[in-house]
Amino acid sequence: MIFTESFSFAVQKTAVRFFGKASDKLIPVFLAAGGGDSSGNKNVWKLFEKKITAARLFIPASVCMSIVLFISAILSIGCVFWEFLLLMAFYFQGDGFEEPLFLLSVPFFIFAGVELLILISAVLLPILIAADKKHKIEQELPFAVNYMSAMAAAGVMPASVFETFAESNIKSVYGAVAAEFLILESRMDFFGEDLPSALLYVSQTTSSPLLSDFLTGSKNTIVSGSDFQSFIFSKKQEYESLFRRQKDQFFQTLDLTSEMYMTVFLAAPVFFIVLLFTIAPLSGPKTDEMEMLVYQAVPFLGLFFLLFADIIDQKYG
Repeated sequence: MIFTESFSFAVQKTAVRFFGKASDKLIPVFLAAGGGDSSGNKNVWKLFEKKITAARLFIPASVCMSIVLFISAILSIGCVFWEFLLLMAFYFQGDGFEEPLFLLSVPFFIFAGVELLILISAVLLPILIAADKKHKIEQELPFAVNYMSAMAAAGVMPASVFETFAESNIKSVYGAVAAEFLILESRMDFFGEDLPSALLYVSQTTSSPLLSDFLTGSKNTIVSGSDFQSFIFSKKQEYESLFRRQKDQFFQTLDLTSEMYMTVFLAAPVFFIVLLFTIAPLSGPKTDEMEMLVYQAVPFLGLFFLLFADIIDQKYG
């Protein structure tokens, strides 16, 4: 773990040292792509920064761009070196450079493909991580609020309620929610913010709209001097109701999926196999059709339902 963190820091430091200025020059390009106004709703760079913050990568967007440029430079050097080796190999064969030109262009095509993959990954990775965190937070939030309501009923102060989630035994249970509350505690301990300011920051940067609504409500309750215990209890009932509706929807979707599986995957192939055997004396054997049905259609349908069930489980499970 220490080695990984040290290596990551070394890569970031090297990337910023050699490509920090180039990354800063690319920022206006992203701003122009978003409409030219840094406060625009469609600003590409601001959206990229927001996704990185929501994913809790703790890396500035400019540093992330520097790392992309650093990796691209290494790949460029590797591509040039590979091309040089190919040229020398063709030359020392004795035939000069009469080898097909497409062999010499292979490194450039591979380099262009890898470059495109790196760029797409740099953009999609924060989005995917933020989406995964959002799912985990919204799955754990009802249980976390239930635990918070018990502490609030015991007369624990609001700040202590949130700080409790930073403890190791609690953090292991409410992982994603506890990680967000740990940021809240860090804002208070290391940045000197009060509880409402820290709640506002986390609510504006979290990847979960549900948690953002809860933290905003908590801040408004504390600032207005309302009863925090009543607020937590009402949110507990709201999230319990939401959790039950999600589970009911999950079971209904599973029931519909099982009926589709029985009809499409089991009954339909058997029906078509019997049909092909029945019409075989009249139109000849249907070997090709049966092979396609057994070896292509049935495995494809099985894979489709496995993927569909996994998507449902990720969304509701």
